[in-house]
Amino acid sequence: MAKNNFEEGINADYEIGAEEPAEEVAEFKVKESGEVKQAKKKKRSRKVKAFAILLLIVVVGAAAFLRIGKATVPDSSNALKGQNYSDVVKQFKKAGFVNIDTEAQPDIVIGLLVSDGDVAEVAIDGKTSFDEGDKFSRSAEVIVRYHTYPEDD
Repeated sequence: MAKNNFEEGINADYEIGAEEPAEEVAEFKVKESGEVKQAKKKKRSRKVKAFAILLLIVVVGAAAFLRIGKATVPDSSNALKGQNYSDVVKQFKKAGFVNIDTEAQPDIVIGLLVSDGDVAEVAIDGKTSFDEGDKFSRSAEVIVRYHTYPEDD
């Protein structure tokens, strides 16, 4: 039997005088050198790093997207009562709120318990009880109601 090596890497045994191979045996044994293994590991490592960076970008982007349009309440509703209304308006503007109105409550008779301009109540989207750090839409309606003297007729 004669042995013939094909270019594709197939070894075939021929019988002398036969036109077709008696039996084909395909053997592919590729041994990777250390350099090839290291190159594959580096390539895989680069892919993993690229994926991790992409994932981090997506997570950070999603977190930023969720915070867009939100403003943090600067103080609790109870702590705001009694402060000067113009100072409270400044606090809310600094916190990022954009829809702030004031309402005067002409309810001071003598002025012993409250002063002119003291905050009576703050409402955010109709909610009059909230804690420092609560989050609302930047465009939420903020109404700062304050004590004042009645107008003289």
